[in-house]
Amino acid sequence: MTSLEPQLVEGAYALHNVAQVVPRSNAPGVRLSRVNAQTRDALNPGAAVRAFTTTACELRFTHDAPVTVTLGRVVSEWDVGSGWLEVMHGAFVSPHSPVPVAAGAHSFVVAPPPERATLEAIAAREEHRFHPRVTRLILPGDAETHLIAVHGDTRAPAPEHLPATTHLAYGSSITAGTTPSVYGYAARLARGLGSELVNLGFPGTAHLEPAMAHDIVTRDWQTATLELGINLLPHVTVDEFEARVQMFLEVIAHGLKPGQRALVTDLFTTFGDEHGDANTTAFRAAVRHTVATINHSQLRHACGTTLLGARQLTADGVHPSLDGHAQIAGQLVQHFERWT
Repeated sequence: MTSLEPQLVEGAYALHNVAQVVPRSNAPGVRLSRVNAQTRDALNPGAAVRAFTTTACELRFTHDAPVTVTLGRVVSEWDVGSGWLEVMHGAFVSPHSPVPVAAGAHSFVVAPPPERATLEAIAAREEHRFHPRVTRLILPGDAETHLIAVHGDTRAPAPEHLPATTHLAYGSSITAGTTPSVYGYAARLARGLGSELVNLGFPGTAHLEPAMAHDIVTRDWQTATLELGINLLPHVTVDEFEARVQMFLEVIAHGLKPGQRALVTDLFTTFGDEHGDANTTAFRAAVRHTVATINHSQLRHACGTTLLGARQLTADGVHPSLDGHAQIAGQLVQHFERWT
């Protein structure tokens, strides 16, 4: 049986897309933050809260017998009710997935797949980046999920059983993705690249703080997408937005390591395009102009209207449908494949 404090369990399991674990006050288990405290304290208040939403956060382990995992889900004013826990064995989705996670503490039993040898043979033949021995619990991404306990004989995955490369995605709720998050464009893109995913999607609160840019360049990744604009459209002028983009991307450009490639996207197609909204067009132009001005070989721009069409929008006029997420991911994979 493991401890209730995951950071004290050396080698028992691994947390992915978690930058900091924070002990809960007067309760067992920990909160999971996608950015560290220094970054979180420098973000706008909404983003500081959203840092604790467990978008694309994973609990990973290998095991040969059933394991009981206890999670806690926090209700908030933007909570949609039950979240969904995606259970995967390597790249294979469990037949019992997704699992609904309601508010409060809940325990789940996760057993090894009965046909694991067959899954391993398929994965070897098709060169899967994730080994089927790695059980991956992809936590609900629409609310704060606490890790309370893991009971069973578990071990952290071996590095050779995981992808060797990482894709980082920063942006709005569109980047944070769907529920379950595995169907969002960022997750689809990472799979298309054969990479791990670090998802820094902040619904409604991606305000391009310099601290976030500094956080991004300190991480180890090979490719990145930076979705800029939609969350600031209602709040700042075009000039203010361009100034923020300039500060944000200068930090990124100055911090790029050899071999890294960062693709900057602006606003995806929205109803603003149908209405002829001048600011929507001007925000896109600001991003395009800034990337061109910085003129860094490892930093490129892709216009959002070339990645998503109006037919792939949901009825809210901003968020892509599932087909839309697939469309964006497919276009972005092609961008990176052409970038040599």
